[in-house]
Amino acid sequence: TIFVLRNNLIVVDAVTANFTSSSPSNGTVAFVDTTTPAATSWAWDFNGDSVIDSTVQNPIWNFGGHGVRSVTLTAGRNCGPTNSVTKRVVSSPDLTTQFSGGSVGSSNWMAMFDLAINNPRGVEILGMDVLAGSTGVAMSYDIYVTPSTCVGKEATNTAWRRVAQGTGTSAGSNANTRTYITLTRGIYLPAGTYGIAIHNTAGGWNYSSSGTNPANIDMAISNPRVKAGLFTGTLFTPRYWNGSLYYAVNNTSDESSYGFFDFGCTGSLGIPSNVNVNDPAIGSTLSVNVGGLPNDAGFMVFGFSRTASSAGALPLDLASFGAPNCLARVSPDLSTLILGSGGTANWTFPIPNQAVYLATQFYTQAYSLDTAANALGVTVSDACAGIIGR
Repeated sequence: TIFVLRNNLIVVDAVTANFTSSSPSNGTVAFVDTTTPAATSWAWDFNGDSVIDSTVQNPIWNFGGHGVRSVTLTAGRNCGPTNSVTKRVVSSPDLTTQFSGGSVGSSNWMAMFDLAINNPRGVEILGMDVLAGSTGVAMSYDIYVTPSTCVGKEATNTAWRRVAQGTGTSAGSNANTRTYITLTRGIYLPAGTYGIAIHNTAGGWNYSSSGTNPANIDMAISNPRVKAGLFTGTLFTPRYWNGSLYYAVNNTSDESSYGFFDFGCTGSLGIPSNVNVNDPAIGSTLSVNVGGLPNDAGFMVFGFSRTASSAGALPLDLASFGAPNCLARVSPDLSTLILGSGGTANWTFPIPNQAVYLATQFYTQAYSLDTAANALGVTVSDACAGIIGR
C-alpha cells in the first residue's frame, strides 16, 4: 500500500478580490466590494501603509482632500484563503471621456474642447488623467482657457490665457491604463462656458476620431477638436480627447479657489495681470500679484457681482470714458489703492476667521494707472473669480 500526501489539493471558498470606487465630493470616496464569489470578510488599506483601516464591506472614507491613492482590499470567504487587489484611487469627482485611443498626438499637439460649468459656485480642476502613447516617458502639459468657446479661436493664441501646467510619467497606452497629470495649481472656473486647450509639450498621447461628449451635474464637454501644434498646424474636428478632469466644488464650504474668467485690455506693459499667491480661506489673508503697472500704481476692485453694478450692467464698456477695448467686469463694491515698483504691486485682503464667510463668491479686477495708454489714462487687468473656503 502506497500513501501519497498532497497539501492544498482541494481549495474551498477561493475568491477573486475586486472593488469599484466613486468620489461624490472632494476627499470622500465611496467603495463597493465586487469580490467573486461573494466575500464574508474584508480588510481595507487606504493609504498603502499595510495597516488595516476598515473591515466593513462597502466603506466610505474621507482622505482629507484631493490626491492619488493606492488602495488595497484583502477579501476572504468563510474558511477559504484570502485574496488581495490594489488599485489607484483619486479622491475627487471626475468628468471622464472615453479611453479608447485610435490616434496618437505627438509632442506639441493640442486637444481642445468647450467646458460648460453648470455648478453655480463654479468648479476647480485639480488634476487630470490622459491616455498616454507609451510607457515610462516624462509628460508635460500647458493648460489654456478662453471665455465662451474654443470654436474660431483655434489659431489665435492671444485669445487664450495659460492658467496652469502639468507633469506626469506615462503609465502606458493600453485603453484601460490612465496616466495622472499633476497640475501646478488648481484651475477655478465660475459658472459659464469656456474653451479649454490642453497642449502636450512632452510625450505622446491618444485621442479618438469618434466618441460622445460626457456630462454630469457640474460640467459638460462639447466641440472636441485636436490641433497639430500650439495654435498652429492642421485642425481636426471632431476629435475626442481621452482623459479625465478631477475637480472640487464648494458645495460643502471646504474648497477655496481663485482664478481667471475673462480678459483685461492692453496697456503700455501689456494686459495687466491678476494672479493669486494663495487661495482665499477664512482666517487667512488673500494675496494677489498685479503686473502691468507702468506707473507702479493702480486700484484693485473687489465685488460680489460680474453681471450688475451701480453704473449699470456688466461688463461695462469703458470706450465712452476714453478707454477703448477696455471692459469693467466687476462690481466696484470695494476699491483699494495699490502701490508697487518695477511695474508690479501686491494686493492683500484679510478674511475673518468666521464661518459666515464660507462659500462667499467674489470677483476682482485691477485698474492700472497708464497715462500713455488712452485718454482715460487707465487700463484694466484680467478679471478673476474667487470663493472663500477653509
